[in-house]
Amino acid sequence: MKRAALIAALLLLAGCATTPPAPQVIRVTPPASLTEPEAAPSVPGPDATQKDVARYLLQLHQWGQDGWDRLDAIRQWEKNK
Repeated sequence: MKRAALIAALLLLAGCATTPPAPQVIRVTPPASLTEPEAAPSVPGPDATQKDVARYLLQLHQWGQDGWDRLDAIRQWEKNK
């Protein structure tokens, strides 16, 4: 009985002497559609009407909101991966 316990202990300790394999690195990146820059709307020229400026401001606001939405999507993706 003692001999079996000694052999079992030696086998268990021998397992500690082996080197574990190196971990495999897997790079995970968010989808490209969330990280690619989107061009800002074009600034109206000097002969622009108030309607053109208002349209530009709406487009600029939407462009900025899209950026915040994409950033939020990346944060959610990071949490859920």
